Amino acid sequence: MDATKLLDVSCFQHDRRFSRNNALVMATLCALSYYAPEDQMEWAKNQPAVQSLHFLDVPATGTQVSVIETEKALMIAPRGTPLTLDRSPGVALQGQDLLNDLNAWPVQNYDGSARIHAGFKNAADGVWEQLKPFLEQARAGHKAIHLAGHSLGAAIATNLADRMHHELGALPETLTTLGAPDVGWSGERRHLQEIGLEERTLRFVNNIDPVPGAVPFGQPLGQTVYFDHQGEAQLGEQAHTLDRLKGLAQAVRSLDFNPLQDHFPLEYRRLIGRKSNAALLDGLSQP
Repeated sequence: MDATKLLDVSCFQHDRRFSRNNALVMATLCALSYYAPEDQMEWAKNQPAVQSLHFLDVPATGTQVSVIETEKALMIAPRGTPLTLDRSPGVALQGQDLLNDLNAWPVQNYDGSARIHAGFKNAADGVWEQLKPFLEQARAGHKAIHLAGHSLGAAIATNLADRMHHELGALPETLTTLGAPDVGWSGERRHLQEIGLEERTLRFVNNIDPVPGAVPFGQPLGQTVYFDHQGEAQLGEQAHTLDRLKGLAQAVRSLDFNPLQDHFPLEYRRLIGRKSNAALLDGLSQP
């Protein structure tokens, strides 16, 4: 848990859309979501800005979500798929996670305008009724709602944001995704653009992380920050083919190649917190 204790959540700016500190806080919460509930609670005790932390758990769909409340914000971080290769294990791999990951059958989105990944929707729908009261309470209290997720957690967070718009008529202030698979195809991206979610989404992709391209012909969402093979941040959704090849060659030469080495949530957190990336991240567009 040491890596997640390095940041004081009080630096989070609830009314700012994008900033390095906000991205760092949300990346920390993404990493935190992989830890056992008691470890998360222990973390919260050492964060003066955190008023409450709730751990939502739905065994039927394998969905687990950390809900963190501060004076002016509600921050929501669904857990991704915990793999044995993960550098920050806190919960065991669950079979239901793999079923959700692999069930890419196209199903209708919430308003019937496009097709989306069935497994990701199933995981989000499983926790909706538990999460909805927190969203309603936050809206009633005029708190800013911020969603974030890593890997499967990012796909869940995206669908929760879409369902939030469909049922509550509102969007989160921001959606931050780390190593996110695409939740759907071109029709779903158009739909999310039309409702205004794309302009509120910040998407991080790390060099040879294989998960962002895992859904065939899927369409990404949001403003993309890409970390190159040297860990430097760049803006843009382009393929970065040459740089990825450099990263792959670099990994193979290290004699310690792990196919998921660029996918770990704490690796994303490290790169967001890197001093050389501060200027770019603090210069991102404001509302």
